[in-house]
Amino acid sequence: MKIIDQSRKLTIQNKWISKNSNAIWVDVDCECGDKRDKTSMMLEYWIEDKEMSLRFYHTLHYTEKDWYSSSDTWKDTAIKKFKCYRLRFISAIKVLFTGYLEVECETDIYGEKRILDLIQLLQEAVDWSKEEKTLEIEKLAEMERKLKNES
Repeated sequence: MKIIDQSRKLTIQNKWISKNSNAIWVDVDCECGDKRDKTSMMLEYWIEDKEMSLRFYHTLHYTEKDWYSSSDTWKDTAIKKFKCYRLRFISAIKVLFTGYLEVECETDIYGEKRILDLIQLLQEAVDWSKEEKTLEIEKLAEMERKLKNES
């Protein structure tokens, strides 16, 4: 795992090399600091097609952190918790009867420096994925041959 810039919260989680494609997985943390509010991106370069794809992954969740305040009374907290559980129950019923639920989540990328860091990271990922990886591909092919010979 390579952390690009801890203050910018951009992390390369993994890189894959195969005969068909090269891929890189990047996590982008939200400014709010909640680890659940991260967006993951997978940039994949398809060698044969010489095309690229960029996928975004985001875990959707109900958050309660902004609903509570240290100045809340026990009654305020109870009412807010009830509203949260009511929303969860209504959502579960929607999924049960309609088969899907539409929700929105966001990852806040705030500030010009952080946005430029993300752009630079994506450019580095594009460059890395397009590099000639003949040595790695030859190693993969050799490992596959060994596995076939063993079986």
